[in-house]
Amino acid sequence: MRKFIAVMKYEHDGQSLSATELMAERRQLIKLVPSAFQTCFMENIDDMSALAMSIVSIRPLPNEDDFETLLSVVAKYQWISERLYEHDHPESISPEIFNEVFHTSKNGKPVNMKRLRKVIEKMIGMIDKKNHWFCIYSVLKYRNYIKDPVATHFAQQMQHHDWFPNLPKHLRFSGETLTEYNGYLNDNTYPTWNKERYEIFRLGKGKKKWSPTLWMKFQRLCYELDECFVDDKLDR
Repeated sequence: MRKFIAVMKYEHDGQSLSATELMAERRQLIKLVPSAFQTCFMENIDDMSALAMSIVSIRPLPNEDDFETLLSVVAKYQWISERLYEHDHPESISPEIFNEVFHTSKNGKPVNMKRLRKVIEKMIGMIDKKNHWFCIYSVLKYRNYIKDPVATHFAQQMQHHDWFPNLPKHLRFSGETLTEYNGYLNDNTYPTWNKERYEIFRLGKGKKKWSPTLWMKFQRLCYELDECFVDDKLDR
């Protein structure tokens, strides 16, 4: 089983398999089933009692090696079926680390929270002001990781002991750090920000703290931060 799981991860570049990929892998298992058991396997694999009853009726009895091979295939089938269940019922997965704000699955695959934390850690290393957390948040939202958009919840989770409890003082932030940019910047994805619409909103709403070039500085930083996802291949 260790080798089987390692091979699956290796063949998919270490990424979690989608439900479609898992079902394709499961269908291929029939090729590993000894010919004497193939009909029993296909008819009864989802009912272990029925599978056992059908096997004991086979005459002549297959050899011991064939039985061991069948047991190996059944174990692989059950492992894949468990992963498929987790895809359909992500709430059943025990979280690796505390999570309230991120989606647990994305594009048909479970989200690896530890890898996501590693990517965010890289982004933190690229910022030098607490308001730059808005750019990290914007990139995560653009890549569809944010399930709970409440700014306070995001700030609390990012400083939770499972995430980044030891942020330097100048990077510690609150929900208000993010809500300062509610409106045009928060309502639109960062690739769509542009000077004309930004200025209309900034002047129309009297956003005196927003400089004329704020949108451009934030947008540039967002593109730089997004490279962390490209480098890590988390979204492949």
